[in-house]
Amino acid sequence: MLKKTSWLIVTPVIILLLVLLSGCGTVTPPADTASDSVTAIVHVNVIPMDRERVLSDQTVVVREGRISRISAASRTKVPAGSTVIDGTGKYLIPALADMHVHMKGEAGTIEEGKRADLVLLEANPLEEITNSRKIAGVMVQGRWLPKTELQDGLEEIASLWEALSE
Repeated sequence: MLKKTSWLIVTPVIILLLVLLSGCGTVTPPADTASDSVTAIVHVNVIPMDRERVLSDQTVVVREGRISRISAASRTKVPAGSTVIDGTGKYLIPALADMHVHMKGEAGTIEEGKRADLVLLEANPLEEITNSRKIAGVMVQGRWLPKTELQDGLEEIASLWEALSE
C-alpha cells in the first residue's frame, strides 16, 4: 500500500501517462467499448480553459471519443442508451497535456468536436489548486476511468515498482 505522500506524486504521473499515451497516433478503442458508445456527464461545472470562466450545471455528451455537445443540463436531453456520470458538485477540466507534443489543437480546452480527454474533480481547482488532486475520474479519448479503476491501476503499478526495487 502506498503512503499518502506517494499517492500525491504517483497520481499526477499516471494521469499524465494516460494523456500522453492517448496522444500517440491512432489508438484503437478497447474491445469492451463500442465505436458508437455515448457517455453523458450531467449536472457538472465545466472549466473550458478557453478564457477565465466556469459554466455551471452543464451536460457534456461524448460520442465516439469526441465531445459532441456542451449545454445547460436543464436544456439537454441525454441520448437513450448513454452511460450517465453524475457530475453534481464536481468540476470538469481538460486533461493536462505535455506541451512538447504537437496535437494540432486537440487538447487544452473543452469544446464541441474536440477529443474527450477530461478530468473530473471533486472540488473547484480555481478556488484552491490542491483541489486538482481530488480526482473523481478521468476520460481518455471517450473511455471513462472512475477513481476506483485509477486507484487499482496505481496499486498495481506500485506493486510492480516495489518488485523491481527489491
